[in-house]
Amino acid sequence: MRDFLTQIKNIADELVGVGSAVSLEEYVDAVLEGLPQEYAPVVSVIESKFVTPPIAEVEALLLAHESRANRFRKQSFSPSINYTQGYSRGSISGESFRDRGGGHSGRRGGRCSGRGRGGRFANFQCQICFKYGHTTNVCFYRADVNYQLAKSLVLYDPTTL
Repeated sequence: MRDFLTQIKNIADELVGVGSAVSLEEYVDAVLEGLPQEYAPVVSVIESKFVTPPIAEVEALLLAHESRANRFRKQSFSPSINYTQGYSRGSISGESFRDRGGGHSGRRGGRCSGRGRGGRFANFQCQICFKYGHTTNVCFYRADVNYQLAKSLVLYDPTTL
């Protein structure tokens, strides 16, 4: 990860050297776009912030995630435990339809990097509409004041609070 971050910094420095300044948003986007799928949870956290975090914070989050992932990889699990970890929500046959991807999964400019099967946010479930494939910050229903969950999805009655 440190090598990757150093490469991005070197490219940004070269661009500045030839007179093409790189904004913080462009810098962070370049870092996030170059990450593999295993960093999707961290990318989601960073992209959900209203203000682009400083690059030092982004780097700290990525390095901490890498460290946790490395510790997790070093642990040994028996095959039976690994087998029970994978489940398929709502499908008896074992085929999962929840990683359909699709939608508009970018920010600042509307990149469509999440389109198609296995997109960047395929395993994320929206907390607004409870559909898979996107996060709340890009949910179609986010600003719709008339949107109501299906009765079966309402967890509590807000009028009784």
